[in-house]
Amino acid sequence: MKLYIISFTFAILAGVYSLDDLDDASLKIEKNVEYQIYRDNSASLSAECEEHEEYSECFGDPTCQKTCENMDHWETMACVKTKVCIRGCICKDGYVRNDRICINETTCPRIRR
Repeated sequence: MKLYIISFTFAILAGVYSLDDLDDASLKIEKNVEYQIYRDNSASLSAECEEHEEYSECFGDPTCQKTCENMDHWETMACVKTKVCIRGCICKDGYVRNDRICINETTCPRIRR
């Protein structure tokens, strides 16, 4: 987690300083230089995922992931159908969350309701 925070902070600071350099360049030539702001922070923002997990740009919401408890009705849950993207680690296909780890769907303990 510390590496993630350090990488994120470095990416933000590097972006701020590079934008200042571009502004200085436009002042030196006395012209308003148009430049497109583009940063690919995906490498520094992606989390290190655990076994049987993969990083997702959009489906990282922990309250909306497939679990042993909700796997029978997971596809009909409202949060699965939303367009809001939350980055994070999710279980790979064929795996579901059980006590915060990803296990094979077929090994889920029987849930009594």
